[in-house]
Amino acid sequence: MITHVPRLGRVLALCLAVTGAVAIAVPAFPALAQSTHEHAHEEGPHGGQIAEVGPYHAEIVLEDGEIRIYVMTHDEPAIPVTASSGDIVVLTGAGSKKIVLTADGDSLVGKPDFEIEEDAKAVIRIKTADGKTHAGKAQIETD
Repeated sequence: MITHVPRLGRVLALCLAVTGAVAIAVPAFPALAQSTHEHAHEEGPHGGQIAEVGPYHAEIVLEDGEIRIYVMTHDEPAIPVTASSGDIVVLTGAGSKKIVLTADGDSLVGKPDFEIEEDAKAVIRIKTADGKTHAGKAQIETD
């Protein structure tokens, strides 16, 4: 029986070593997964920023007092996706404000009745032509 104690000690040491290695490696996985779909500063084909909305990219363009969302696939080159409607809820210092988006050619467009703050966080929801609704988070850069 005493002959098995050193073996048990080696097994425990191995288990602790593996567990420690896993504990060290696990925090890296969320960062790795996040970095593969990070689009906060990526510029889209219309000069806007890219956000993930369900299985699609949504390009957010702010100009002339409007917010315009172009929906496209992840393909290279991106293929436009027809969206019939949507909305964007922007978090402000005073709470949240909703902007209704309507179809306008190859994009969705809405007119905020408030000033969108720099780096405002938002939730975008789009309804595609197949009737499905998709949502995603974005950080809106106003410069």
